[in-house]
Amino acid sequence: EELKVLNEMKKMIEVKFNSKVEIELAEKSKEQKAKNAFPGKPAIVVF
Repeated sequence: EELKVLNEMKKMIEVKFNSKVEIELAEKSKEQKAKNAFPGKPAIVVF
């Protein structure tokens, strides 16, 4: 459900921050920070 909400908000976040947004499951991410993600506490990586 959390992933569904993030995907629904993706476009709004992109417009608000004038940035591209990619949403990945922590299990599939190669980012080191993904290990810090928990339900209700997504890990956010900014480039």
